[in-house]
Amino acid sequence: MLDLIEQLANDYKVMDTSDSRSAGLAYALRVLGQSYAEHPGHQQEWRP
Repeated sequence: MLDLIEQLANDYKVMDTSDSRSAGLAYALRVLGQSYAEHPGHQQEWRP
């Protein structure tokens, strides 16, 4: 699962901001990251 999230994150990093998929991908990454919200390294701005 973490490998898939990392792959999505890497795709998002290289995606042009004008790409219509970038907003949806950013939201999906934030939702997936919620499962780690209690982790000490989790940052508040990662929440959807």
